[in-house]
Formats: sequence, structure tokens, C-alpha cells
Amino acid sequence: MIPQKGNGLVVAEKSISVSNVINGATRLQPCVMLIGQAAGVLAALSVKLHMNVREVQVRSVQAELIKSNAMLMPYIDAIPGSPFFQSIQRIGATGILKGTGIPKNWANQTWFYPNAEVDTDTLKINLKDFDILVDTDENKLTVQSAINLIKGIYSNNNLYLNQRIIKDITVFVEQEWNNWGLKSYDTHRKITRGELAVLLDKTIHPFELFSVDHFGRLKK
Repeated sequence: MIPQKGNGLVVAEKSISVSNVINGATRLQPCVMLIGQAAGVLAALSVKLHMNVREVQVRSVQAELIKSNAMLMPYIDAIPGSPFFQSIQRIGATGILKGTGIPKNWANQTWFYPNAEVDTDTLKINLKDFDILVDTDENKLTVQSAINLIKGIYSNNNLYLNQRIIKDITVFVEQEWNNWGLKSYDTHRKITRGELAVLLDKTIHPFELFSVDHFGRLKK
């Protein structure tokens, strides 16, 4: 989308410069439409922020797209208007909770499974890229273990919860659980993937915390 040489030009539609492998993933109409939407947001932010297009942060463009209910992650079971859509999009884009691809006739599908329990071993693997450890022996993550995970991330990154110092994150989560649209607060039960996406998105904000470069690589 951003030419290697020259400034002030954003390329969209099927004119983007990609390999034949990437072209196979971007040639279809939904992807082409999203590329056009991203190009428009990128150009607008460049003007608004008085930056060259290549200086605009990737997450800034993605954040504006999600606010407009654009689908960065093409989840079949988490579409605009469905519960926790924006949180799932943000957490899915980080790679902390990944979708599952399924071949379907001539097209592939990607499912998020928001109502499924969180597989702890898979979560541990996904969080290695962020240098985050999951300290539990549970096969499926509980609500309390998810809260403990957030406590550890705050401690290791010296973060403030919602710009305030919160002495007990467990109390904060219990107070806000229903306000976030979640139900059945019980620290002993298994947490679902949708609930964990909301919990992470509303507390540590990993989408904003962990930025990426133009190649999708984490900036450390």
C-alpha cells in the first residue's frame, strides 16, 4: 500500500504490490474492500497528524477501522453487531487469541469460537511472543486465573489500570464485569474466549500496548 520510493501516495484495490502467495489472500472482494477502507483511513490520518503516510502507526489505522465496525479479522462467528465484536477484533489482531481456519468448498472460513473455553496450553504458546507467562496448571483457564494473568502483566509492565492505580484488580473486574456486558461472574468457573477477549481489552489494552510494524512484527 505504501510504495518504497516516493511520498504521499497510497495504493489500494488490486494495485498493491504483493507476492503471488499474498495475492491469493487479498484478491477477493471483501479483502479488496478492506484495503480501500484502510487506504482512506491512512490518508486521512496522514493529513490530520501532519505525517508522511509511512510514519502513521499501523495500530492507529486499525483502531479507526474497528471503530467503524470494519472487520480486520474475518471471523464467521464474530461479525459486526454480535456481542463483543470490537474487543474480539482487537484481541484477535494481537494474536493472543487466534482464530481457527476451516476449508469450506471453494472458500476458507475463520472461526473465533467466542463461547468456547480457553485452552491454556494454546494461550501459553500465543503469549510467548509477548514475553508473558501463564502461571497455572489448569487445562482450561478459569476466571480467577485470567485475573491473575492480568495482575502479572500489570506488575511486569508497571501499568496503570484505566489511568488509575488499582490496589485490587479482582475487585475492579468484579465491579465492572456486568458493565462490560459479561454475565455470571464466578471466579471458579471456566472463562470463555469471548469473555477473555473483553477482559484483556478492558484492562491491559494489549492492542494499544503492543504495537506492530508494517510487516506485522511486534515492536519490542
